Amino acid sequence: MNGTGYDIKVRLRELGLKQIDFIRIVNHLAGSAPSPVTVTRWAKGMIPAPALAVASVELLSRLSAEAREELVQASKRV
Repeated sequence: MNGTGYDIKVRLRELGLKQIDFIRIVNHLAGSAPSPVTVTRWAKGMIPAPALAVASVELLSRLSAEAREELVQASKRV
């Protein structure tokens, strides 16, 4: 668990997403994304995930599973 008390790895897993899926989705939507090393550090609790990353995960949680899967597939085509 990181310093914010938010476990991004667990939350992504609950949503059926891998860390790489999250990185690709953010890149697809925003045009840039955190590095895999940074996301791994968040997931391992080595550094706290910033508020924007937490908010992004929580926004993804509001989508249906089908919509999240569509985003994953669209992000792979980029």
